[in-house]
Amino acid sequence: MKKRLESFYLENLAQIREIRLRYKDCDLGGPLLISPSEGYITSKKKIFIVGQQTNGWCCDFDNVQNQMRCYEEFNLGKNYYRTPFWNVFRKIEKAILGEEYCSVWSNFNRYDFEGKRPDGEMEREISKLDYLLKKEIEILQPDICLFLVGHSFDERIKNLFPGIMFESLRGWEERQLARLKHVNLPVYTYRTYHPNYLRRSGLEERFINELKMEIS
Repeated sequence: MKKRLESFYLENLAQIREIRLRYKDCDLGGPLLISPSEGYITSKKKIFIVGQQTNGWCCDFDNVQNQMRCYEEFNLGKNYYRTPFWNVFRKIEKAILGEEYCSVWSNFNRYDFEGKRPDGEMEREISKLDYLLKKEIEILQPDICLFLVGHSFDERIKNLFPGIMFESLRGWEERQLARLKHVNLPVYTYRTYHPNYLRRSGLEERFINELKMEIS
């Protein structure tokens, strides 16, 4: 898996570099290039979680190997357990797998801007790299795919997976939690709010329980 990802990133390095060089005078972190752990590779149920963007990141954008190594050393946010995203990430792993640090994580935005979500033209340019996410899912073949991005990313999901269906679950509004159906996604694919908003809206525990019931 790692070798296939590395080869894919190297084949697309020119496109990855082009975005960074377009904004060479801006404070961009990235690109995020993933490298799955042995825990993911050997897991009986493989979970792929998609976020929005990093909150600062390594920026050796000419070196695929270094960016993948940065991902490995980050170790799925081991030192960020108390932040909402990684706290919910851990709870999802425990609820479904009964263990931690055995999933994989990627983002829509390969670069962050000053540690936050890019906006306007910059995000539109960065979205040209969304196809990286589609290929990562194809290579890693997850059993479960969770888009923890909020409904503001729905158009990007639809552009990435033409013809995708969004179905609300019983008792949920579609904007809160939707099951996604597409031939290139696993049966257990869902989109919900970013963990920050899940927590603020009081839906975090309900979502995790719903997910556990859906998948178990």
